[in-house]
Amino acid sequence: MARLRHKRLLIAGTALMLAIGSFFLWRTSLDLPVTTMIPPSPPLPVPNAFDDYMQAERQIVHACDTLKIYWDGGDMKGNFTLAERDQVLAATRPGLDILRQGFVFQFQAPADPSAGFSFWGIRPKQGEHELYNGLGTYLKFAEKTNMMHSAWNDAMTCELDALRFGADLPLHDTTSGFHKCVWIQRNAQLDAWNTIPHLTAVPARAAVLRMQDIVNRQISLTDNLLETKRERQAWFVELFQQPEWRKELQDSYGNRTLQDIWEDIKEGSDMKHYVSFASASQRGMFNDYSDYMGKAIAESRKPYASRKPIPNLSGPLSIVDPDFQNLSLEDTFNETQNAFLLVALALQAYQVEHGAYPATLAALVPAYLPAIPADPFARAGSLKYILGREQYVLYSVGPDGKDDGGRPIKNFTFPSGSRAYVLLDAPAVQGDIVAGINIVPLFRVR
Repeated sequence: MARLRHKRLLIAGTALMLAIGSFFLWRTSLDLPVTTMIPPSPPLPVPNAFDDYMQAERQIVHACDTLKIYWDGGDMKGNFTLAERDQVLAATRPGLDILRQGFVFQFQAPADPSAGFSFWGIRPKQGEHELYNGLGTYLKFAEKTNMMHSAWNDAMTCELDALRFGADLPLHDTTSGFHKCVWIQRNAQLDAWNTIPHLTAVPARAAVLRMQDIVNRQISLTDNLLETKRERQAWFVELFQQPEWRKELQDSYGNRTLQDIWEDIKEGSDMKHYVSFASASQRGMFNDYSDYMGKAIAESRKPYASRKPIPNLSGPLSIVDPDFQNLSLEDTFNETQNAFLLVALALQAYQVEHGAYPATLAALVPAYLPAIPADPFARAGSLKYILGREQYVLYSVGPDGKDDGGRPIKNFTFPSGSRAYVLLDAPAVQGDIVAGINIVPLFRVR
């Protein structure tokens, strides 16, 4: 009896070992061919705005170090008097001039990750200033200083500088660059609503021209996704050359130890995550990611109202999932805010020169605008405008695609009470996005 039981155990063990061996042999057969072709990096333009941005960074950081002004997480440390602020701006003016010089040129970041902007917190190198959105923060510092002097034209120039600078970032560090673009531009958009009413006709007209150029230069969501796909595919090919690529991938996901996994098992956590890492194949991951990005790129070419949702990537691929739904919503909201500013600047110039706002936006064309901007959230049509007795309501139909007559989406305030946010989670959200009111969005959390 014991001999029979031993024989059965031996047979079962042998079968299990054969099954495990077959599994790993099958998985290895799905490795990605080394010859997998990835689209080459686009050629770097000459001259390249990237070089001017890097040079501006170095000058500004050096000037701040000389003044013993230190940076932490993108914020300038210390409470500054107005005189101290003026001293900082005087010392960093050469860097600001270099930054503005770069605005004239085309921007393309080098493919080498080590060339990243430590000043933005993008892949910072050891020993350098590990800052997040530093140049954007510096421009905000300059803009606030000008506002304290009531130098509204200069404040508007700094806000437009930030918007122009942010327009380039979606082609740096791909999806992360997109979020940095939105962060920098949103700060400028918020402050611009306080500046615009103080502008006279000439600077308002000049700001319209510059804002139109910024809108034209803004990197599209499609271009960002195309670059993201190319960079991530290249990252996969490089990763798969590593003998322990699964460990590298697991570490990228969260550096989970065996003890962490055991604790999850004891707590009854879902084991799909761990099974997916163990069973993932190179070819399957590469193809699944490429298919997902192909669908996202195709949807991004459609108007927002016509885009279809795409399920998020899961398992090991979740670390490279750009979250298309949120990205699409955030991009469209940012595009809408920039369109609002363009029209608001034209309306300011018109009001100063005519003593009143126009009855319709059509009155702005062609003297102030070449055309009325389209509503990014609508299937068709331009931004909406209602003239009141003294003010106007400028709005977009918003994520639900319905015209609610300028009734803003209901804002709510964080517990701190410092700022009102608008929750954008289509299609549940109702109401319109109103210029100057629905400014700061809060997107759904995955």
